[in-house]
Amino acid sequence: MKSTKRSLVAIALALPLMASASWDSGDPFLHPGAKDSPIEVQELSVTDGFGAQFWIIPDDTITGRWFQMDVHKIRAVSSTRKNRPVVIALYFVNARQNEGFVRQGSEVVKMQLINVTFDLHVIRPDGVEEKYRDLPAWQGVAPPPYLLHIAKAKATITFDVEPAGPYRIQVVVHDHFRKTNINLERRLIVYE
Repeated sequence: MKSTKRSLVAIALALPLMASASWDSGDPFLHPGAKDSPIEVQELSVTDGFGAQFWIIPDDTITGRWFQMDVHKIRAVSSTRKNRPVVIALYFVNARQNEGFVRQGSEVVKMQLINVTFDLHVIRPDGVEEKYRDLPAWQGVAPPPYLLHIAKAKATITFDVEPAGPYRIQVVVHDHFRKTNINLERRLIVYE
């Protein structure tokens, strides 16, 4: 990856914060005439019992309100304008759990752990590709296995000097304990 003063992708690796703002379905980031669409959970890609998918959304308010939301009210975008950030929101279900040890205060406790990471590839209209590998989706104490979980890390993409046009956003999700990968792709149109 080239070193450049202008960054295509900023990766935020902080845990989600609680947010009280409501989801705004009137999306100001869309190009005039473009349509946003409700999230479809049935789009989940499944391999060997592990499922994953990602959405391109206009902001990151979803991450702090995940368990308070009806996923059918979340809006995904298929287009954005230059200098307007979009967020890659990855979700997954049923990652393989392994027994491990975790420090809780002064004690070491045996718990179920998961190790899920993802790679992000952004392919520009001119074919130039930016790659970001081994981003942590969830590493540590396992969440309940059959509930849909949003990744702890999120990727925010801002297109500033990059060309306008159709982009391919590819995400490869790795369940390291299951030794399974899921390849996902969405398109995003960037307007001037």
